Amino acid sequence: KPNHIVGVPTHYTSLMKDKRMEKVNFSKFLKSISAGGDYFLEGNEQEFNEFLHSHGYDKNVIVGFGLTECNSSVSTRLNKCNVVGSAGVPLAKNTISIFALPKDDNVEYTDKELKYGEYGEICITGPTQMLGYYKDKEKTAEVQIKHSDGLIWTHTKDRGYMNEDGVLFPSGRIKRMIIRPDGHNVWPMEMENIIKKHPLVENCCVVGIPSNTTTQGEFPMAIVVLKEDCQLTPDVVEEQLRELCLTYLPERDVPYEYTFEKELPLTGVGKVDFVKVQENVKKKAALMAIILWYQACRVVKLWRQ
Repeated sequence: KPNHIVGVPTHYTSLMKDKRMEKVNFSKFLKSISAGGDYFLEGNEQEFNEFLHSHGYDKNVIVGFGLTECNSSVSTRLNKCNVVGSAGVPLAKNTISIFALPKDDNVEYTDKELKYGEYGEICITGPTQMLGYYKDKEKTAEVQIKHSDGLIWTHTKDRGYMNEDGVLFPSGRIKRMIIRPDGHNVWPMEMENIIKKHPLVENCCVVGIPSNTTTQGEFPMAIVVLKEDCQLTPDVVEEQLRELCLTYLPERDVPYEYTFEKELPLTGVGKVDFVKVQENVKKKAALMAIILWYQACRVVKLWRQ
């Protein structure tokens, strides 16, 4: 009967599915519950809040944003700042700002500060910043950078924006950006948030898959986990997901392909392991290519006979 709970979103997804939670009344012991360590997809968060309310807890899960290099949390959602999809406002003495992403692949960062509502890299300065990585000055210099304003900024490698109320909206790791063959950049988290709006989707992960027709660029593929009580076939759900994504996103910003799995691989702390997801997708694609090549060889052999 914990008074305070802190966990990653996938832990809470598992909690909702556990039959042992059916008769638990949180009002008797729970005072706060927080989520961090990974991005809480909007659909998952809303579903978890409904779960909490139905089990006697009259508040919502508190979501924050942070990183080890800044002593854990740097922003959090409380009271009026508890906006779904956001990470709240900066904690005391922390300054969070958004800086433009470099257009040149050979440039690691910029110190051009952006305006409200503009997407860029989330950077932090303040007294909670680390002194540095242990015995690794080179690595430290890649993360903690002195800008033209004279301040040392920690570059999070996370993309996001801030609104005019100072509320932070992270939108995923920069390294997860997918560059399509036409050079257009797409962001997995934006697609994942839309896909999770579907009531039959348990979880999802969008990764880039190599193009079969060009030598560079990738197309976004959505790996989807359906809920156990789903009565529809994957083909029907896929058609609905395509329509859903086109309702909220431009045509170039939607998944190119869909595949359905029973579960997604997780890291040791319970985050969706998108690197492993991508590796699995590429392995299956390579295996399929070998099978198609073998079948083509058999067809040619039979034709020659």
